[in-house]
Amino acid sequence: MMGTPEESFSKLPVYFHNLKNHNPGIVAYIKTNSKDRFEYSFFAIGCEIRAFRECCGKVIIMDGAHLKGKYKGTILYVVAMYGNNQILPIGYGIFRKETTDSWTWQEGGEQEQRGGAILAVPEFRDFILR
Repeated sequence: MMGTPEESFSKLPVYFHNLKNHNPGIVAYIKTNSKDRFEYSFFAIGCEIRAFRECCGKVIIMDGAHLKGKYKGTILYVVAMYGNNQILPIGYGIFRKETTDSWTWQEGGEQEQRGGAILAVPEFRDFILR
């Protein structure tokens, strides 16, 4: 999104609302704290969810990277693999910081779309399974 980081974060709720209205099957969440400040968000496009359910195995791979701009945080992405080893992006999350609550929420958001898939997260597996 164009503009300052503050303007971009303030536009996320409207952006997610529009995504939900114009993309059938999308999963999109945004969480703010009691001061209406961004905590985390997650979205997955409906066609990617359908492709995962119809064409992929039951393994989801989740990885992330630290954001190094003005506002620190973590961006996470969730992918699966087709039978011919092509990668299918399923969902994306942005977290202000990594906490037990954000991982629990992320896993819960994934549960809505994955239908019992197994999480394969080598470096975070123990943390998620707590």
